Amino acid sequence: SPQSIPATEMSLRVHVRSASDLPGLNKLGGKSDPYCVLSFKRQKRQTEYILNELNPVWKKDFSWDLREPLDSSDVLKVKVLDYEKIGFAQFIGRLTVSLASLTVRKELSVHENLLSKQGKSIKGKIQLEVFYSPPACAEGKHHSKPGPYSTPADGLDNTVHDERRHEALRQKAEKQKLPKKPIDFQVRVHIMEARKLPGELLRSMVRVVCGRETRETTVKKGTANPHWSERFFFNMKELPDVVMDTLLEIKVFNVKMLMKDALIGSFKLDLGVVYDEPEHCFVHKWLLLTHPDDPSGKSKGYLKCSIVMIGPGDDPVSPYSKMANEDTDIESNLLRPAGAQLQPATLTIRLLKAEDLPQMDQDYFNRIKKTFFPSASKKQNLVDPYCSVLYAGHTGETDVVYNCQDPIWNQQIKLGVRFPLLSDRIRFTVKDRDQLTRDDIIGTFFLNMSHISAPGEEGFLPTFGPCFVNVYGSPREYSDAPDAYESINKGLYEGVAYRGRVMVEVEMQLGQLPENSLEDVSDADLRRAVRTMSVKPLQYTLHGAFLSATMVKPSDAVVEFEVSIGDKGYLVNGEGDGTDVTSLTPPMKPVYDGHMYHYLPWLETKPCVLVESQWQDCQYRLDTLNYLLHAANHLEHGLGEVRRRLQRKCCYEEDLKGALLSAIALFEDDLGGLMEWTSKKTPLPKMYTRLDACLKESRHRKLKHMYKELMHLKEHHLLSSSQKHSKMSCEAMADECEDYLMELKNLAVEPQNCIPDVILWMLSDGKRVAYHRIPSHLLVFSEDVRFKGSKCGRIQTIILGPAGQEKLIGEEFDSKCGAQLRLMLWLGRKDVGVVGAKDGWTAGLLDTEESVYAETYENQQNFLGKWGGSFLTVPLWSDVTGRVNQPRDAFHPPPGWKWALHQDWKISTGCSDALLHLVHSEWKDEVYEHQDRRPLAPWPSTSYWISLSGEILRTASSGSRDQDRLLTGEDLQGQLSLLPQGWEWKDKQWTIDSEKPTDSEGWEYTMKIGSRYGSWLSYEKKTDLSRRRRWVRKRRRVDDPSPLLGVKVQQKALCTSEGWLYGSSRSGPFHPQERVFDMFRRRCWLRKMVSTGNTRSPPVFEFVHGLHPLHLQTSLHWRRCADMPETLR
Repeated sequence: SPQSIPATEMSLRVHVRSASDLPGLNKLGGKSDPYCVLSFKRQKRQTEYILNELNPVWKKDFSWDLREPLDSSDVLKVKVLDYEKIGFAQFIGRLTVSLASLTVRKELSVHENLLSKQGKSIKGKIQLEVFYSPPACAEGKHHSKPGPYSTPADGLDNTVHDERRHEALRQKAEKQKLPKKPIDFQVRVHIMEARKLPGELLRSMVRVVCGRETRETTVKKGTANPHWSERFFFNMKELPDVVMDTLLEIKVFNVKMLMKDALIGSFKLDLGVVYDEPEHCFVHKWLLLTHPDDPSGKSKGYLKCSIVMIGPGDDPVSPYSKMANEDTDIESNLLRPAGAQLQPATLTIRLLKAEDLPQMDQDYFNRIKKTFFPSASKKQNLVDPYCSVLYAGHTGETDVVYNCQDPIWNQQIKLGVRFPLLSDRIRFTVKDRDQLTRDDIIGTFFLNMSHISAPGEEGFLPTFGPCFVNVYGSPREYSDAPDAYESINKGLYEGVAYRGRVMVEVEMQLGQLPENSLEDVSDADLRRAVRTMSVKPLQYTLHGAFLSATMVKPSDAVVEFEVSIGDKGYLVNGEGDGTDVTSLTPPMKPVYDGHMYHYLPWLETKPCVLVESQWQDCQYRLDTLNYLLHAANHLEHGLGEVRRRLQRKCCYEEDLKGALLSAIALFEDDLGGLMEWTSKKTPLPKMYTRLDACLKESRHRKLKHMYKELMHLKEHHLLSSSQKHSKMSCEAMADECEDYLMELKNLAVEPQNCIPDVILWMLSDGKRVAYHRIPSHLLVFSEDVRFKGSKCGRIQTIILGPAGQEKLIGEEFDSKCGAQLRLMLWLGRKDVGVVGAKDGWTAGLLDTEESVYAETYENQQNFLGKWGGSFLTVPLWSDVTGRVNQPRDAFHPPPGWKWALHQDWKISTGCSDALLHLVHSEWKDEVYEHQDRRPLAPWPSTSYWISLSGEILRTASSGSRDQDRLLTGEDLQGQLSLLPQGWEWKDKQWTIDSEKPTDSEGWEYTMKIGSRYGSWLSYEKKTDLSRRRRWVRKRRRVDDPSPLLGVKVQQKALCTSEGWLYGSSRSGPFHPQERVFDMFRRRCWLRKMVSTGNTRSPPVFEFVHGLHPLHLQTSLHWRRCADMPETLR
C-alpha cells in the first residue's frame, strides 16, 4: 500500500494504481502492452509493462526525496506508452497533474482521462494517488524571518533559508571554516540586459552599489529593452561576517540631461545570500525590479545579470557562458523580492488557417505524368501542415491537416504564464508532418510582446488580430536533397522567400490558469474572426524599372532578375502561372566593363517588370507607419546638419542655433500633424482590431508627452545667453533630440501589416544566387506625400547578397555577392485614380516611352560548311536561352493588345558581347598566357594564349583548321596590336598585370587544366597542373565624341550582315564576325505591340491581362522595355 512507503523528512510519494479503456495499438489482436512513466523535476520513474492488456493494473509505488517544499507551479507528468520489442515505444496518452493542492491537503487522488499529443481528451483513463510529506517548518514546528528574495517555485511566504534545510547545515559549516580575521573577497557582477522597463523617452542606466563602491553602465537610449553586457569587479578585505552582511544593490535609472535621474526600479540582497548558493553564484538570473516607494510591490521591469562571489580557495565560475534554456524557460530563472507578486494568467493563441504553403513532399507519379503528358500535369497539395507555439518554455501545437496547402485549423492554444510577462517573443513554427523521418520546418515567425502590448497603468494587455502574419524562409523550390537553408526556416537568419501566411489571434486573461492546453475556437470567436477577415481583398500592382546592373559576378550563363510579392511573380523551378513571366527581366549575359567588374548591357533600353496581387486592405495602418517614418527622416536630416556644424570648430553661434531651431521647428510641425492624425475620428474599417485601437491611443499619448518635452527643451535653449553655455547647450539639445528620434523609430512599428515584403532575386542560368528584401510599406503609393513610402517611385541603389549562412563566410562574401542594381519600384492599389497612378509611377521617368515587344531567336548550325536548321540541338525558333520553342507564327496579341501599325517582324540590331566596349571612351584589353604540365613535371617553355571570353587564340594566316596554329609569344604584338577604327594605344606595350595577387613573375596556379573562373592561387603547389598570367594594355577613343555613335555604326554593319551573331556553341559568347571554328549562329527578331484601350496609363500597366492564356498555349517569353534618356543611364 502507499502508506508502507517510508517517509523521509520531505518527500513526494505516488501510487500508480491502474488504467482503463486504453486504445489498442497492436496490429495483431488489437491490444497494447502498456506501461506508465512518471516525471517530476526531470527525475523519471517507470512501471513494468503488461502484455496484451487494455485495462492494466500496476499497483506500483514510487517516491522522490525533496530538497525544497512544493510550489503551486509544480506538476507531475504522466505518460502511458505501448511497449515494442523492436523500435521505439508508441505513445498512448499523457496527463499533467498539478500539485498545487498538496500544499494544503497533503493527499491527492487522480482518476482522469488521458490526453493526446495535441492536448485533446481520449477514451482511456488512469488512476493514481499522490502523497506529500511537507517540511517541519511548514507544519508549524518553527518559523523563520522572511529572506530577501524568492523564486517563482518558492511560493510567496517561504524564504531561501527555510526552503533549503538540507543545504543550511552545509552552508553553516562552510562559513565556520572561514578564519575570524580580514580576508580577501571578490564580487563579480555581469549586467546583461533589461526588459519591460516602464516609461517613455528612456535613457536607461544601471548603477551597482556594493558596500561603499559604486559602478555605472553606459546609457542606452530610446528602448525599453536595453542591452549592456558590462562587467564590474568589487574587491574587499574584511571580516567574513562583515562581508556576508554587506548589501548589494542594483538600481536602474532613467537618466535625464536637464533634470534629476529618475529611479525605475531596484533589487537588493546581502552578499551572504550569494555565498550560500551552490558554487557561490547566481548565473544568468532575471531580477524582478520594484520601486521602494510603491507599497504594492508591482513589477517595474526585469534585469538579467550574473553575480559571482569568490572567497579563499574558491574556483571562480564563469558567469558569461550561455545556458541552453535561458531564452525559453525564463520563469524558472527569475529572482524576486519577498512580497513581490506575479499574477497567474492565460495566454490564448488562436490559429485559424494558413494559405500559400509550399510543396514539402515528393510526388513521383506527378513527375512521370508530366513527362508523358505535360499539358495534363496539375499542382498537388503535397504538404501536411501543423503549427507549434513556444513562449517562455510553454509549448503547444495544432492538429495536422493532411494534403492541404491552405489548411483550416480553427484551434486555440492556451498557455499558463505569470504576469507581468518576461519573455518578449512568441515563436510560431509551421511544420510538415513526415511519417518516416523527422518533421520538416516550413517557416518560423515571431510576435514581439513589446509590439502588441504596453506596460504601465495606461498600457494594455497583449492583443493581436485576427490578422494574417507572413511567413518567410528558404526558397519555395522543393528538392529531395536536404535543404541547404534549413537554418533560415528555423528563424535564425532573414527569410529570403515568402512561404505562406497564417491567420493568428492573441489575447490574455489575468487571474486564472488554463484547464486544457488545446481547444477548438468557440463559435463567437470564430464568427468575429470571419467577419473581420471576410473583407474582399484589393488589387495591388507592383511596377519596376531596372536602370543598371553592375558588379555582376562573371559567368557564361544568362542572368535575369525576378521581382515578387508574396507568391506572385515567384517562379518555382522555372514555372508559374501566366502572369509570372512579367516579373522577370530579359535574360542577358554579363559583360566585362574593361576595368574590374561585369555588367548587363541594357544601354539606352531599360527592362520593366509588373506583378499583380490581391491583399487585404491595411492602408490605414501603413499611412500611420509611413507618417511616423516621414517625421523621423525629417528629424534625422536636421540633426545630421547640426552634428556637422558642431564638428566645425569655427562654426558661429548663430549658425548653430539656427540649424538646431530649424530642425526643432520642423519636428514640432510633424509632431502636431501626427497628434492630429492619431486623434482624428474616422469611420472604422472592417478589419479594425482591438490592437489598432490600443496602438492609436498609445501612440497619441506618447506623441503628446514628446511634444511637451520638446516645448520645454525649446524654451531652455532659447534662454541660454553666453556663447560657451550656448554651444554646450546646443550639443545637449541635440542629444535630447536624438532620444526623440529613437522614440519615433520605436513607434514606427506595425505588427499587423499583412502585405508581404517585395523580394528581388538574381537568377543565373535559372538558379537563385543572390537576393534583396524590401519592406512593402516603403514602396506603397499615396497621393498624400506624408503617407507615401520613402522609396516609392524613387531611384534606389541596392546590393544583392547571398542567403542564410553564406553571409557568415566572410572571405568568400565578395565572390558570392550577386550584383548592384539601380532601379525604381512602385506599389499601389489598382483602384487608385489613373492620374494619381500615372503621376506616381512616371514622375521619375521623364522623356521616356514604354514599349512592349514580342521576341524570338532564329537559330542555325554549321554542318559540313553550310548554315542551316538541320541537326540542331535546339529549336529552330526559341527564346534567348534556346530551351523554349517560340516560332513567329505562334505569336498572337492578347486581348487589349494589337500589333503596331506598319510594323512587322524585324531583326534586332542590339549590341553583341564583342561590341559593348565601344560605349566606353577608354578600354583595357587583356589576354591570359597559359601553361599546362603533367603531374610532377616541370613547366614547359612554350605558352598558349586565351582571350577574356575563353577562346584559345590562333593565327589567322589560313582558313583551314589543320594549317592554323596556336598563337605564340612572338605573335603577341602583331596579332593583338590591331586597333579598331577610331582608337589608339594609351600604353606603349603589353605588360603583366601587377594588381592581382600573384607570385613574383605574375603567375597564378590551379589544379584544373583549362579553368576560366576556377580557384586560382598566388603560390605554387606540387599538385598544380596549370598556371596563367594576365597581360593588359589600355587604349582610348580618338575620333568619336559620342560613345553610342560607335555602337550605332556597328549596328548598321550588323544589318548588312543580316544580323547574325556567331559562336562556337549555342551558349556563346557571340560575336558579329564569322570565324573558322564557329558552329552556331543566331539572330533576334522583334515585333512591337500597342494597347487598344483609350487610357492615360502607360502600356505596361495593362500588359498582364492578356499574358496568362497566351503563355499557357505557346510558352512565350516577352520583353518589356522602357527607352530611357541618357540622364537616367
